[in-house]
Amino acid sequence: MKSLRAGLGLILGSLLAGCDAPSPETGGSTGTAAPAARTDLETIVLSQPSDALTLDPYDENESPTFAVLANIFNALVDTDSDLQLIPSLAESWTQPSDTVWEFRLRPGVVFHSGDAFTADDVAFSLDRAINWTGSEVKADVMTIARTEVIDDHTVRIHTRGPDPILLNRLTGILMMDRESTEAAVAEHGDGWTVEHPNGTGPYRLVSWRREEAIDLEAFPRFWGGEPDIQHVRFRPITNDATRIAALLAGDVHLITDVPVRDTGRIENSPTLQLIRNPSLRLIYLGMDCGREQTPGVPGSPPNPFMDQRVRRAIYLAIDEEQIAEHVMNGFAVPAGQLVPDAVFGFDPSITRPAHDLEEARRLLTEAGYPDGFSCTLDAPNNRYVNDERIATAIASQLARVRIIVSVAARPKTVFFEDEQQGRSSFFLIGWSNSNGDASGTFEYLLHTNTPERNLGSSNNSSHYSNPELDAAIQAAAVEIDRDERRRLLQRCMQIAMQDLPHIPLHYQVDLFAAVRGLDWQPRRDTRLQAFEMHWRDEAP
Repeated sequence: MKSLRAGLGLILGSLLAGCDAPSPETGGSTGTAAPAARTDLETIVLSQPSDALTLDPYDENESPTFAVLANIFNALVDTDSDLQLIPSLAESWTQPSDTVWEFRLRPGVVFHSGDAFTADDVAFSLDRAINWTGSEVKADVMTIARTEVIDDHTVRIHTRGPDPILLNRLTGILMMDRESTEAAVAEHGDGWTVEHPNGTGPYRLVSWRREEAIDLEAFPRFWGGEPDIQHVRFRPITNDATRIAALLAGDVHLITDVPVRDTGRIENSPTLQLIRNPSLRLIYLGMDCGREQTPGVPGSPPNPFMDQRVRRAIYLAIDEEQIAEHVMNGFAVPAGQLVPDAVFGFDPSITRPAHDLEEARRLLTEAGYPDGFSCTLDAPNNRYVNDERIATAIASQLARVRIIVSVAARPKTVFFEDEQQGRSSFFLIGWSNSNGDASGTFEYLLHTNTPERNLGSSNNSSHYSNPELDAAIQAAAVEIDRDERRRLLQRCMQIAMQDLPHIPLHYQVDLFAAVRGLDWQPRRDTRLQAFEMHWRDEAP
């Protein structure tokens, strides 16, 4: 193993030279230097198509961002690579009643700042996740009424009613340090936490040069033990060809979102390995179902997307089999509902209808659009596999039923801001229930926007509202009996697929490419946790 360490250090010596260590007060810095090369320690460079949006764990609810944060922070409860619940900062838990959960915290845990992790930090973190105006994770903690600190290592969470999946929800709530966060915010303002994370995770921030690199180093006091990988760099490379070239050149060791056209090239390489994993991510089309005047339809009102017949016509006009085969090179599974079969709440009785242009035209005529209409389809161009190409293919297919689509593809930072602010009428986007439960799809995306209950918090462009669906969502949220809860979630799915505020396209197949020396099993939740990565004896 020493020869591998030395080799890695020599390969990356110039790349990772001269970085300042983080100060214990901040847990990191955002200078322009990179970490010092250490030939006796192991290093890995990971590349995603885009940079993290923030290093504040509640500021954005986005998978590439969380892939980075999961190396710096921990939650009370975690999942393994197969989505099974496992202890993390809470070493055990009990449920004294239907509305009370008691957690026994792991002793001896410290933040990167050196502060001890206690129940007071849990109470602070949950309060911030719920009440901070910038929180994008409110829906995950919407059922929590209050947090009760029993002692330094015991905390009780009281819910407003029975919450059968509180543990699943908590896997996405990363714990923050009350003492350093409150002091830093008081001195520097809320923006400080975006670039100065202070977690309990296996790695701490060394530097972040936006759109260039996030450098992490192993935290020597990590409660889980010393990781094999000591230095981690997240290097965002937006261009697919450039990302592949960096991997072939040895500048990076693992890339995500492998372009499907390059899979054969990687499989035939003697130095690389292609790693596939069934994804939880659905790629779908959202539509503005609630505004007569909508920004992406010239001359509205009327807004054609408000008519269920139009939405169904679009569904029938899209030949997803062709997209999966020709745009995704077979690395996608056409979807007939809003979650894959691995997620609790999947309904096996729902299947995707056959592609049917004649029926699509009939429905459009019945809805009053015999000559179709024009609209804009918004999409990111650096977030999902072939996202812009998928949008372009859909525009071509919808032209066959006289729906003239102008594709507006742009970087994810711009796209998500527009979508979240309700500036889209028709949009291509993805969603993953990384905790393995379908409730997120319904509570976040399809419940009527109800801020006082933290429901419908991502229903900003669809503006969808269905009292029958709302009632089923709320009933499922408090149902303790597993079989009855499954029935309720399946009822939610049936309503959603009948009304079609969202049109499912396909489930992604997650594709990674890595040097052959790397031993790693991808997770269903797509986190890139370097703590789970190991170098084998052969050189990369």
